[in-house]
Amino acid sequence: MHGKHTNNFFAGIKALLRLFAGHCPEPHTRMFFYKMSGIKIGDGAFINMHVTFEDEYIGNTIQIGMRVAVAKNSSFIASSHPNNSLLARYNTMKFGAIIIEDDAWVGTGAVILPGVRVGRCSIIGANAVVTRDVDPYSIITGIPGKKTGDVRERFGVAE
Repeated sequence: MHGKHTNNFFAGIKALLRLFAGHCPEPHTRMFFYKMSGIKIGDGAFINMHVTFEDEYIGNTIQIGMRVAVAKNSSFIASSHPNNSLLARYNTMKFGAIIIEDDAWVGTGAVILPGVRVGRCSIIGANAVVTRDVDPYSIITGIPGKKTGDVRERFGVAE
């Protein structure tokens, strides 16, 4: 197997690993499958079931820091394109690494788009759509995601 066929084969294996991970009820096994599929996950992080990762199966494109909590039905979209649509002719593909720094919390249904860095100790609210970088200790809510608070002020978190 050479070139494109090799890449397709490994992409297929990674796709199966993510499918298994997304439906695996046992957290340690789920983390193992996600790591084997190319997602970089820090120690103590927790990724719930039914989380979507889109990154063309390019390793380390999505990085989850230490002690990060990711709720169900969240999506990390590092790669987005219109597939077979006429729009594909117009350079509409979006691709960029997603980095979630240590101790962040991503709420259920949140969507993180290409090229976004979420700062440490930040909270991404349920169903928020994050389109740009998030400063550390920020609380982000809404569509598009906007800063609506600071965890140091709201919860007394010390730096």
